[in-house]
Amino acid sequence: MAYIGQMNAAIEEGKMTGFSCAKCGRKGITFAVACQTCGSADLQPFTFSGNGRIRAFTILTVPSEQFVNDAPYTYVVVDLDEGCGVSGWMPDIRSKNEVAVGDRVRFTRSYRRGIVFEKIIAKEHGSDSSPEAADAV
Repeated sequence: MAYIGQMNAAIEEGKMTGFSCAKCGRKGITFAVACQTCGSADLQPFTFSGNGRIRAFTILTVPSEQFVNDAPYTYVVVDLDEGCGVSGWMPDIRSKNEVAVGDRVRFTRSYRRGIVFEKIIAKEHGSDSSPEAADAV
């Protein structure tokens, strides 16, 4: 079972960790003692790719105190490629014109706190938006 301290340490190392249920395969990134789908307590550590698509976002111009020097920034809800959702932020996206629902993003190691995502831009040659065929903003 992954504990909150271990998850936070992994984020600081540039890894996004969570769990995978050994019984039903459900994956999650938040702390849990049992699977929310089947109730099994057999949760195995799992490392996510950190890649996904933006499900929802908002631009924060009046942030909480610990983020006041970063405003404006974008708060995002991301559907990870492995099938679960996670929230995070994009400190370099400061306008709604720079981001859209469905944009590809990836988790990135940062000196900033929390789960930081960066936008993936498909290379000019082709429309493949996979991480292997893309560059970050």
